[in-house]
Amino acid sequence: MPPLTLQPNSAPRRHRCFAMVRAALLALSALLAAPASHAAGDSPPAAAARQQRMVVLPFEFFDTSIDQRPRLLKWQADWLRSMPAQFEQALRKAAPGVRMLDTPGVRRDERELAGDYAHPSSCGPCLLRLGRSAGADYVLSASVRKVSDLILYLQARLIDPRRAAVVGDYTLEVKADNQTMWRRAAQHLARQVARSLAAAG
Repeated sequence: MPPLTLQPNSAPRRHRCFAMVRAALLALSALLAAPASHAAGDSPPAAAARQQRMVVLPFEFFDTSIDQRPRLLKWQADWLRSMPAQFEQALRKAAPGVRMLDTPGVRRDERELAGDYAHPSSCGPCLLRLGRSAGADYVLSASVRKVSDLILYLQARLIDPRRAAVVGDYTLEVKADNQTMWRRAAQHLARQVARSLAAAG
């Protein structure tokens, strides 16, 4: 079989121009159809899920029990202060897409709210204003309620300040008044909130 040789293109010039334009259009179509790649520092795809922003207010404490020992009250105050951080740490694991808002402006608004109300959660419009001012998608307001020497309840509401709607309403029974059970309650609340966030999309 004779060797294959390339013959000079004898087609008219206008046909050659048409072939070149056609080849360029095919190359452009293939480029547009290829999946986009994003190098480090490039903006993410438009379809990527937006990060959910949340304000977690300091937890409140309601004590109607008869056990008012000063030492126990001090422990409870310490446990209460640590609960928001324990909740946030557990929520980051259960819902990695959530970003906690803890800016100087948020802390200032929280201090002003606590100065105006013994229990800030009692002022629903205040919580909505705080969340909207912070640009938050959600505000979490929680409280520990001790009704006897052994029985406590962790109650919380997850609020959407943009729609002025309660997205989640939670009540957890805590059957021991100690640091371990308070911490477990905060962690369990985080898992329930993560489920509510997933359902809300």
